[in-house]
Amino acid sequence: MANVLNANDILIGTGKLYIDGVDVGQIDGEISFTHGKTFYEKKSGFPATTVVSVLTEENLSAEFNLLEANLARIRSMMSEYSAVTVTPGVSDSTEEKELQFSADKHTKLQYGDLVTLSLVSTDGTETAVTGEVVAGATGTSFTLAHIPKSVSAVYDNGVLLTEGAAGYTVALGTGVITLAASADAGDVTADYVTEGDVTLVLNTDFYADMLAGTFYRASTSIYEPTSVDATYTYKNAASSGFGIGGASSSSSDFVVEFVHKRRDGKYRVIKLWKCQISGDFTMSFQEQAESPVAITITALADSTKAAGQQFGTVVDATSAPYGGW
Repeated sequence: MANVLNANDILIGTGKLYIDGVDVGQIDGEISFTHGKTFYEKKSGFPATTVVSVLTEENLSAEFNLLEANLARIRSMMSEYSAVTVTPGVSDSTEEKELQFSADKHTKLQYGDLVTLSLVSTDGTETAVTGEVVAGATGTSFTLAHIPKSVSAVYDNGVLLTEGAAGYTVALGTGVITLAASADAGDVTADYVTEGDVTLVLNTDFYADMLAGTFYRASTSIYEPTSVDATYTYKNAASSGFGIGGASSSSSDFVVEFVHKRRDGKYRVIKLWKCQISGDFTMSFQEQAESPVAITITALADSTKAAGQQFGTVVDATSAPYGGW
């Protein structure tokens, strides 16, 4: 036979969840609150039986799934995520350092729809220069475009010269190349390595897909940097959300209130004074199903509350905290 004392105490359905007084929206499936307890037990005698059991640790947690993956609501529970708000228009100047520079592979920048783009060889790394036409001839004196670390070859009208007094000499500190008096001194070119910055020219040294935000080295460029630094601006669209990573761990507490409506019109209210999100944050996407966001909350003890109520309270009330339904 049935022995139900009060059918209204049989709980069916979930309810509404509030974080710092704000409704988080629909809960998908169940929400569970768990008060974890750890006891120290002393056993004695033969056979051993428990003679002392003492509560030594306790914790309280809640787990639920948010049906609505609203970014503002998610961030309200995770203070380690920084707010991101972007207004439409051209961005401020953005820098990315030590990027691959190759004629065989496009390098992707973090953003697309570029407005401007400049590339400079990475500071302090070697840039190979091949076949530079040496400018500034004064008699037999020519100056390289960049201060060289080393010079591997000098050509006079395509003829490889020998380093030395009979061919050419080079001053590494200034980049001045001096040809022997007997040199033809026509079209002088040089191959060398520089450690200084080299500014690359769009459509001469590199090509870029401004819409996609990619670039690659022109095969005809005389410069072959080890890597490059990019400075650019881009068009941005209106957006809002949050950033992930690099911030300190969560330190902001929030109040959790869960309200379940009983069938007798009363409301069961669970209130936790100080809570933080714990565990990993996962946002999934499914092709033929909804993708709720799993949330785990850990309650922290509030020592200003009375003993036995420092995590929170569970009560049946005649009215809901933020209006009934």
